[in-house]
Amino acid sequence: MIRASRPLQITFHRAFDMARDPLRALDTIIGLGVDQLLTSGQRATAEEGMQLIKQLVDRADNRLTVMAGAGINGLNVRRIVQATQVREVHASASVPRMPEIATGEARFGNHSRVTSVQRVRELIAAMS
Repeated sequence: MIRASRPLQITFHRAFDMARDPLRALDTIIGLGVDQLLTSGQRATAEEGMQLIKQLVDRADNRLTVMAGAGINGLNVRRIVQATQVREVHASASVPRMPEIATGEARFGNHSRVTSVQRVRELIAAMS
């Protein structure tokens, strides 16, 4: 799949966060030729997983890009970037599409969310 996808870049999804041995898994992913790894550091949020994310950045040693994701927002992005030394983050910057409906939809496993221009601006401002 990687060869067939070239010249596009390949990002390994947060499925990585289920790996039993994350450092060994990182080495395998690098060996496969993956360009980026999206991870929360095997925690619910990247902020909680900062310690492992930093270890992954160090071990990757520029052989791939480690991208922190999950729970990234304008209040924590600077702290996460500084603590982990990631060069990229992934953030949905989203809000419920229709808050009064989204609550009801959540009961059924549907999450209707849209990217918020304001939240994107907050992320940018936090890093400026």
